[in-house]
Amino acid sequence: FWKRSEAAAAAKGFLTGPDGAMPSMFRTDSREVRPGEGFAAIPGASVDGHRFVSDALSRGATFFVLQSDRRDLFSVDSFGNENAVLWVENTEKALEDMALAYLARFVPRRRIAVTGSVGKTTTKELVRNVLSPALRVHPAAKSHNTRIGCALTVLSMPVSTEVLLLEMGANAPGEIRELTETYEPDTAVITEISPAHLEGFGSIEGVLGAKWEITCSQQLRVLSYNYDNDLLRRRVETAGRPWRLFPIGYQVPSGQGVRILHAESRFDGMLPQLSVRCDVFGKVLDCSVPLFGIQHAYTAAFGFALGVAFEQPLEELVRRIGTMTPPQGRGVILFREGGGLLVDEAYNANPASLSVALDNLFAIRKKGEERVVAILGGMRELGRESPIWHERLLEKALRCDVVLLVGKEWEDVHVDGERGFRSNHVFRVANAEEALAVVESLLAPEDILLVKGSRHYELEKVVRGLTRRT
Repeated sequence: FWKRSEAAAAAKGFLTGPDGAMPSMFRTDSREVRPGEGFAAIPGASVDGHRFVSDALSRGATFFVLQSDRRDLFSVDSFGNENAVLWVENTEKALEDMALAYLARFVPRRRIAVTGSVGKTTTKELVRNVLSPALRVHPAAKSHNTRIGCALTVLSMPVSTEVLLLEMGANAPGEIRELTETYEPDTAVITEISPAHLEGFGSIEGVLGAKWEITCSQQLRVLSYNYDNDLLRRRVETAGRPWRLFPIGYQVPSGQGVRILHAESRFDGMLPQLSVRCDVFGKVLDCSVPLFGIQHAYTAAFGFALGVAFEQPLEELVRRIGTMTPPQGRGVILFREGGGLLVDEAYNANPASLSVALDNLFAIRKKGEERVVAILGGMRELGRESPIWHERLLEKALRCDVVLLVGKEWEDVHVDGERGFRSNHVFRVANAEEALAVVESLLAPEDILLVKGSRHYELEKVVRGLTRRT
């Protein structure tokens, strides 16, 4: 259906090697490559993907997208006779051009885009869960929410896809607008507006403006949003656009959206369970979600909202929401040897998500007398307000028995009267490796741990080390 030569024409590149079918999956991380897949080398600020071409080749990649200005790094026989290389001026732009050409040829019926300060990936996964039994849904993998990530999502889309489900993130104004104008979703979801990436956005109003860019799609017909956020609600109310609105939240007027009536989070020592009662456009429904934390009442509500928007049976939505599983690094509860627990929130952190994660940790603690340990990576890209937010969250974290602070963002943060922290209470380390070494030296078998921090600190290494996962 889709040939290498056609992709080359779309990317305005030069193809060497045999023509043939395009791979069904592209990677930009050579470690993830599987036999028969494609590899695109992205020249990053600190690491150039062209350095890992040989690794991708050894793992079975058969098609490569490389930049012409790196061609002298490879010999004429570097890729063998069976593999092909597309030489382009810019690999990131080439991926997007190929994605658009592919999307124009195999057009899905619907396109959904999810954005927000918190909860994008979990909400995206729940939306997939509630729609996929009835529709062929192709979601973004992991947290592919950048220009490259959206292109990779489209390039891996099966030709039979009915619903393309994208995730859109941003560090600066204009980025979501670019993604929206490129992929033109007809359905948009805004999960929340909270302090995140303030270094790029400047203020909470700047965050709102950036997330609101998702509504600039000329094809937009449906908007689901967090009604409880005053800034966001007022922006929707003054927009004056002919969208179908699917608000969710505790304050939604009865019958006018998905109103959360009650939510209760429980953990029985084996599995987390969240019970949620919602007024779904006038009908009261109860569901049970296997997610950790009261904040996921909003996630469940978005599941109901999108299900209704796509005309799915309400009773089926209750069942489908109940089969949701959390994405890795977002509130997954893992069991350690000796009976202890580890709450894996390692994927990312901002003030709102860290505050909720600590609340959830303290709720577990009420079940017994175990020590609570928090391993907290610095929250990146908060700009001038970074010390303020880190100080506020440290005050909250000090309720834990042990706190490990990872990264430079915590270096000059102190709480009144705590200029010299008790050595058996708070530890400061530079990176994930140091955090793992320290925590392994002081952990008791029954301790309950929270691991959370910005992606920069790669705290998933701590999770793997403490649970012996590869």
